[in-house]
Amino acid sequence: MKLLKKMSLFVAAASMILMLGACSKESSDVADGVSFLYEATKEVDKVIFNSTNTGECVMNPIEGQTKVKKGSAIHVASNYENGVELSIQVIDEGEVIYEGTKTFDLVEGKKVEVKIVDTADGGVTAEVK
Repeated sequence: MKLLKKMSLFVAAASMILMLGACSKESSDVADGVSFLYEATKEVDKVIFNSTNTGECVMNPIEGQTKVKKGSAIHVASNYENGVELSIQVIDEGEVIYEGTKTFDLVEGKKVEVKIVDTADGGVTAEVK
């Protein structure tokens, strides 16, 4: 019985270590595809990314929080395609505070990062890397 308890404790500890390691991946560790990153200091209700390649991705607040905060991220595997058109909406207090379209190419061996960042006037904008 003691051996069974030790084994189950070991399995639980190993599972937690593996789970924490996967959750802490940086966007630079993610394979090909698109990473949507929120790096602005302004907290917002949600961010909507929509393209024909990846479909609609909505960045909502993390469970237990009311706003999307700096450091939030979504990583999406996608098909390789040239000229992907992405529409972006940043919504706060029920109003669209940023709306824009970005175009980029998805090629094998390349990651694309779409970042929401601060502007000098206190708003937000999107940039593609």
